[in-house]
Amino acid sequence: MADFSDVSDGSQLGLELETEDCPYSIHVYPSQAFYDDYHTNAPIIIMLSVAIIFVFTVVMFIIYDRLVEKRNSLVVRKATTTSNIVTSLFPKSIADRLMQEQEAKDEHHQSFISANRRLRTYLSGGEGKRVGQEPIADLFPNASCFFSDIAGFTAWSSTRDPAQVFTLLQTIYQAFDAIALRRKVFKVETVGDSYVAVAGIPDPQPTHAVIIARFAWDCHIKFNELVKEMEVELGPDTGDLQMRFGINSGPITAGVLLGERARFQLFGDTVNMASRMECTGVPNRIQVSQATAELLREAGKSSWLTQRSDVVHAKGKGVLTTYWLNLSSGAEKVALLVPNSSQTFVKQTRMIKWMVEVFLEHINAIYASRNYKLPEKPIIYSPKQNKITLHEVVEVICLPSFDLLGHGAGNICQTAISSTAVDQLCDYISNIASLYCQNPFHNFEHACHVTMAVDKFMKRIVNPNIDVDGDHSNVASHLHDYTHGINSDPLTLFAIVFSALIHDVDHRGVSNVQLAKEEKEMATMYHNKSIAEQNSLDIAWDLLMELDYSELRSYLFCTEADILRFRQVIVNVVLATDIFDKELNDLRKARWDKAFSGELEGGTKYFNDLRATIVIEHIIQASDVSHTMQHWHVYRKWNEKLFKEMYMGKGLKLGTLAFKAGRMGADPSTFWYEGEIAFFDNYIIPLAKKLKDCNVFGVSSDECLNYATMNRAEWEERGDQITKEMIAKLAKELGPGSNDGRAQEGIGGNVVLKKEDA
Repeated sequence: MADFSDVSDGSQLGLELETEDCPYSIHVYPSQAFYDDYHTNAPIIIMLSVAIIFVFTVVMFIIYDRLVEKRNSLVVRKATTTSNIVTSLFPKSIADRLMQEQEAKDEHHQSFISANRRLRTYLSGGEGKRVGQEPIADLFPNASCFFSDIAGFTAWSSTRDPAQVFTLLQTIYQAFDAIALRRKVFKVETVGDSYVAVAGIPDPQPTHAVIIARFAWDCHIKFNELVKEMEVELGPDTGDLQMRFGINSGPITAGVLLGERARFQLFGDTVNMASRMECTGVPNRIQVSQATAELLREAGKSSWLTQRSDVVHAKGKGVLTTYWLNLSSGAEKVALLVPNSSQTFVKQTRMIKWMVEVFLEHINAIYASRNYKLPEKPIIYSPKQNKITLHEVVEVICLPSFDLLGHGAGNICQTAISSTAVDQLCDYISNIASLYCQNPFHNFEHACHVTMAVDKFMKRIVNPNIDVDGDHSNVASHLHDYTHGINSDPLTLFAIVFSALIHDVDHRGVSNVQLAKEEKEMATMYHNKSIAEQNSLDIAWDLLMELDYSELRSYLFCTEADILRFRQVIVNVVLATDIFDKELNDLRKARWDKAFSGELEGGTKYFNDLRATIVIEHIIQASDVSHTMQHWHVYRKWNEKLFKEMYMGKGLKLGTLAFKAGRMGADPSTFWYEGEIAFFDNYIIPLAKKLKDCNVFGVSSDECLNYATMNRAEWEERGDQITKEMIAKLAKELGPGSNDGRAQEGIGGNVVLKKEDA
């Protein structure tokens, strides 16, 4: 093919381009070389590149938009959180002033997060006071201040876990916060169990005294409702807690005191007087000052006030005239007149409900550990004829080996137990409660107190710090060995709690020596040994084995081995509460020496079971006298109850008890002071030290020893006078002719132990 690439004009070929006789056309196209030289894909590549860049830019803009939106959401959340925190710490007007002052310093328009950071620095006082910078503080000439404090809280909290303490405070003060919001009262702060609030600050309120009075009354009513409700969850004595309230009115200086954890603070004599009104008040009553009373009268609320009859001496204030505040309706006043017997019944009902909740938690754990299996028929066990409970006490309780234990308790279904079994449990505990005599000390309330102490001890059995190097397969086994197998067996834990419930059933309020004289047939049957303890266990066991509780037993015992192990634990535990039986004391002392002082024989399993037996028995022994290892007021309460029982207590079945009825050989008033000191020295303090030596109770053992030591020192200083006051109080209750009690031979209930017996 000819190459015409050099031809620019057709005439150069000798052809006539314009002719009519010979039409023709010329097609000119590039050669391959020409095509190869000039052909390119650059436009397509450029177009695709531009398209890709455009798409990438769009995607990046979308991602950026999402990131900005996310960041803005985060900033808004942080801003909202910061605003909520500031608002919770300060009144709204004060919070706004804080924000405005901080924003004024934000000259470079930095981020909100940075502003928050600088606000925290400002509040902590980190920036210091600048020249011309005025503190945020104001004088409020018309305001009313409110103080409240829970009477008996420190003593109550000494018997509870920290979680229970915070449950109580959180529940109560959240309710108070809601009332404050409704009544337009500003909550200033809470310090421990004290709650401080104010009306008329920061916004003026002409009726601030009426507002704070209504707020105080609402808090008073709500508190009493809540502690009664929480007794089912938090245990005995919760419903007995009471609150003192104090109110005063007048000028108050308020503002933000910068520094670490800056807060809105109140200052001035009005605040101090409000505090005096609370601390000089009476539990379950609202005391108001003369200033507040005058404002209430001016508001037409004179009917709310009753002048206090006795004289009030306030520190730094001298003698004061104060008033009680009472806003109760007619129905509420009638409710205050409910007979004491009815109140006692209501209190016992609450204690039974609490005990049911404690038992259900353990029964659910037992049921779950068996993977929710029930036996084909309820299991029953009756001790052999002519064999007393005392003969069943063993040196070592054999607990299940680790590889035989079920581990299904991790996901416990709280509704796993049938309603029939729950009803049977309620009925059983109610019957046990009815079998307790109405003694001042050895009664159902004391059984609940012991149960609560047992439950606390078992929850305080500590977990060791185990280094497993990432391998968690043996952690459960290590925990089992560390707690000697106790925490791994739900049935054993339940048996200890069960023993606390039944250990004083049908207790007659006298020592075993006196009981042997009064109940000769019973004493003969039990070989004159641990009579009260064996009687209590047999009564409770026979009741549990009745047909009425067959379904309940099905959830407790799946095999014969289960019921035998349960029986063995409660026998050892209940008999361990007899601390005056020399033979049992010698057995326990020898076992302790063998486990913690001497060489062990029998291998690791025997070693664990031996120590487990010691720990189990020490749990009940410490719980039975737990009042001596708790707050001074708890100790005083139960010490006085025991003295009253031994001196002149009254029982449901036997009438007047103890010394005044001739049922005790010696007048307890003659040895009570010295006897308590000896009891601390020879039993309580050595027992507390042994709890520490067991090495499984963590800080609880230190707590017990500290309280025991402090109570012993307090009793040594004040015990003699306290004993005289108790004698005078009981003499007044007995009335004229009360010194005709007939002394008989026997021993007192507070026998002095030797150290080697402890």
